[in-house]
Amino acid sequence: MNGARLLNKMSLEIPRVRPAVISKKLRETLDEYLRFRHVFRNVYGYLLEWARMKPLLERAWTVYERFREEIGEFKDFLKELAEKM
Repeated sequence: MNGARLLNKMSLEIPRVRPAVISKKLRETLDEYLRFRHVFRNVYGYLLEWARMKPLLERAWTVYERFREEIGEFKDFLKELAEKM
């Protein structure tokens, strides 16, 4: 499964089964990093543009913290579900 498909599946709520693992907003943000990764891996480094990379770098910590928060919320859901069983 590719990264974009995984992000999409993680952002889908499955009614009566589980909430979304991550929000659609976080999915869109992570997709930007996924696209950058694709360019970085497939284009030589000297072609990278600092003006396009800088915003990603500046937001990286905030995005990471949001990801941790949302995964934590999903983990809490799983713990609650396990306790009910």
